[in-house]
Amino acid sequence: MPLFAAAVGVVGGVGGAWIGGVVANEGQEHQSQSERAAAIQDLRIDTYGDYLASADALVGKLQLSFSDDERDAALVHLVAIRARVVLVAEQPEVMLKRANAITEAVDGEDVDAYDDAAENFFVAARHDIEATGE
Repeated sequence: MPLFAAAVGVVGGVGGAWIGGVVANEGQEHQSQSERAAAIQDLRIDTYGDYLASADALVGKLQLSFSDDERDAALVHLVAIRARVVLVAEQPEVMLKRANAITEAVDGEDVDAYDDAAENFFVAARHDIEATGE
């Protein structure tokens, strides 16, 4: 009988250790996923903010007199950030559509269209950021 009790004790100990290991691994995996989602969310916030800030700066410059070369350089910069927007987006098609509307409005020097496009981009960006990690 003592031998049987010892065997049951060993099996119970091994089983308990195995279950504890599985639970710890699942907890670590969940923490890693949460940290990755937070990093992606921060990246999206920074990228979308950079895009809107660059677009706003360009619209501001359009209202002032500056050379075609300066305008073209600022537009190229905006298009480069637009590429980053698409790369980090949860919904790249939606964000590309919103970013294209901004770029077209800025390129056409249409401030009213820009205001509408910027608002639509902002709303889409908020939804995209909130969707991170879902």
